[in-house]
Amino acid sequence: MPDSERVKSFYDGTADRVWSFSPSKDYHVGLFHSEDEPLAVAQTRTVMYMADRLEPTEDDVLLDVGCGTGNAALQIAQKFKCKIVGVNISEKQLAIGEQLLSNSPMKTCVKLLKADAHHLPFKQGVFTAGYALESLMHMNRKRVFHQVCHVLRPGSRFVLCDWIVKKPLTAAEERTVNRLTMGSYLNMDQYTALMEDCGFVDVAVDDWTKLVEPTYTHWTTVTEEMERDIPRIG
Repeated sequence: MPDSERVKSFYDGTADRVWSFSPSKDYHVGLFHSEDEPLAVAQTRTVMYMADRLEPTEDDVLLDVGCGTGNAALQIAQKFKCKIVGVNISEKQLAIGEQLLSNSPMKTCVKLLKADAHHLPFKQGVFTAGYALESLMHMNRKRVFHQVCHVLRPGSRFVLCDWIVKKPLTAAEERTVNRLTMGSYLNMDQYTALMEDCGFVDVAVDDWTKLVEPTYTHWTTVTEEMERDIPRIG
């Protein structure tokens, strides 16, 4: 399990560089209706799909666990007019987020805080719903789930998007994905059991494997552009 400092370094370094080359403001998968769709369109669909499951209203206050640059929060606030508090440990992403907020008409609805999701600085039951968009892979999920249950009101909804494994990884594969993504991964049965053990009920699962696959073609293109931009010596 990566520690918080390694994850912070990853997002302040490698991920920040990838984001600077990306055609969108997001560092998460998209839900594609066709392979030739722009990445940003598919990524917005991911955000809206998750938000629709929360059914927020103007009276709701949502928690965004691992909020990235806050772009997803801004998109949700724009559509539903709800308030959102995002937490992140990456100073670079938060700085980008503050820039996005300053230029957004929804800046009064979204607040971004530097905080570790393993130790959420909020009182019990202050949020009416919550979500985590491809952030839990970097965390001790059990600790974070207990924290989320503490700060959500009883009966609140929590929606997440995360990677899973469909067959056991070899030790070498585990080392590789940990190095490349600073993440750890469970299979679906393990994930569901963990959530239920932490107090979640009525856990529902959508498998997006095929829908998100074009994301990686886009990211491969971004990586190739990065490599071409790196100065060569000799």
